[in-house]
Amino acid sequence: MTEPLNSIDLERKPPSVQALFNFTLTGATTGIYSYSDEGGIVCGAGKAGDCIRFVFLLNAAEGAVATLSHPWGCYAFYLDEKPVKRPAVPRHFQLVHDPALQGASFAQWASTVIKYLSGCFHAPTIPPFDTHEIASVLHNVSSPRLYFRTIPGVAHGELDAALTLVPSCKNLLLVVFSPIDWLCVDELHHFDSVKVCQGGGFVVGGALHPYDERVLMVLGEPDSNARSFVFANSQGVCD
Repeated sequence: MTEPLNSIDLERKPPSVQALFNFTLTGATTGIYSYSDEGGIVCGAGKAGDCIRFVFLLNAAEGAVATLSHPWGCYAFYLDEKPVKRPAVPRHFQLVHDPALQGASFAQWASTVIKYLSGCFHAPTIPPFDTHEIASVLHNVSSPRLYFRTIPGVAHGELDAALTLVPSCKNLLLVVFSPIDWLCVDELHHFDSVKVCQGGGFVVGGALHPYDERVLMVLGEPDSNARSFVFANSQGVCD
């Protein structure tokens, strides 16, 4: 149940970008965490009355289904160390740890997922995007299992090279994270070459993080029929 407006703490300030990205799982491999606009990342399902965007379930029991607080703008992500079959429920998605891809422990990988997905809502910048555009991607997917990756060290002039690491997807969200003085302003044209399958959704955005580098975050629904990458000059692009 949502709290009435007069019971919400209107003086509470959201956490800073630095505080959000200070979050880390100290070896934890199970549990529930959530992100809200008001409280940032917290352990548990969040505070009643907060605008909860994500609920993250780490290695939840097979068949478990999270309860979401909002009928449209809240999403559950099941972060699994090993592949586990998850129920096909709207707005519920699965990400599976791949140490060969991320080169990190499960706890490190899950920390990265939680921080960067939360950062999409916390401090969007340029290119501008909003909750409705994020929803246009997530509400369009047909499979609960998604692809997640962060590509660090994207220097100026190297965005094209980073984009070649993005697999072909049916639906795709790309977010360039950067410090405030290094926004992706003069390189937006590089995203014009990104293609998804016909009928799919594609959103690109920018957001802040507190590190002196740019990181490309990739969240997508993989195209199981594609042979190559998602660019117009690549083979295997969907028609």
